[in-house]
This record gives sequence, C-alpha cells and structure tokens, in this order.
Amino acid sequence: MDIIFIAVMAYIGTNIDDIFITTLLFGTAGTSTDRGGIVAGRYLGTFTLLGISLLGAKGVQTAIGQYSHLLGAIPLAMGLSAAYSRIKHKDEKKENTPQVSGSVMISTAMMTIASGGDNIGVYIPLLAGADTGKLAVFTAVFGVMTAVWCFVSYHISSAYLMKSVLEKHKNAIVPAIYILLGLYVLFI
Repeated sequence: MDIIFIAVMAYIGTNIDDIFITTLLFGTAGTSTDRGGIVAGRYLGTFTLLGISLLGAKGVQTAIGQYSHLLGAIPLAMGLSAAYSRIKHKDEKKENTPQVSGSVMISTAMMTIASGGDNIGVYIPLLAGADTGKLAVFTAVFGVMTAVWCFVSYHISSAYLMKSVLEKHKNAIVPAIYILLGLYVLFI
C-alpha cells in the first residue's frame, strides 16, 4: 500500500505543472481527434519519461542527468515555430491553433517529455531499488493518474469562462507557453 501512495505522490508532485499545459491543449483542441491525440500524447510522454528514468536508475543517470536541461529546446522550438506561423499567417482568417507538428499526439508527447526534467530527477531514485512488482505498481499508478490528469484538464478547459478565454487568445497563448516552458527548462 505504501508503494501506491508513493507512486501517486510522485506523479502529482512532478506533474502538477503539466495540468495547466494539458488544460491549455484541451482548451485549444478543435476536434475529438485532437483531444484523443492529447490523451495519447500524455500517455506516450509519461511512459517515455518512466522508461528514461528506469534506464537512469539502471546506470545511465550521468548521461541523461547532465543534459536533461537541453530538453527545454523542444518546447522552445515548438513555440518559436508556432509564433512564426502565427505572424506569417496573421492576415488569414484561420481559427485553428498553429500546429507545430503534424500530429497533436507527437506534439503533446514532446511537451510532456520536455517538461519532464524534474520527473526524471524524482523517478530515478524511486526506481533505483525497485523490483519487478514495484515497477508494475508504478506503471499502473502512472497509467491511472495520466487518465485522471487528462479528465481533470479536459473538464477545467470546458468551463465556460476558461473556454472563452482560451478560444479568444489561443493563437497567442500556445506559442507563449511553449517558449516560456522551453526557457524555463533550459535555464532554471
């Protein structure tokens, strides 16, 4: 039972910042396909971070730990690309959020991974001595918690006030969030 509590707390502690990003993504998603891509991207990103952390726990910590801040280049590039796209196409009456990648799922996964430096730093020590049973618990808990995060983010983004603000300003908010997140990961 203690391992479940630790896994839940580790997830909440390292993903509290991602709830805002996921809410923003849901609030700017145009279709149910986009929303499905966000959920799939969150899972892909979360389990990629868990896999990287497991590798780190098994001895690769120095390779990823020393350079994990460089993951900030991913959202920074995404934000700059989206801002450039917004400026380039500002005269066009396009309602969609500028897409940085051809796939919402890949973009979401990249954002999750790029903002996951703190996740890796927490997960590596937790997984270092974990046996197969504990790893299974962590994996299951992270799967459930990712679903909870997506559910909460979706419902926050659906609130009338939040939805109207996001829809009105999404073409400016999304690139700004990506750029700020990238700078944060790179330099903090």
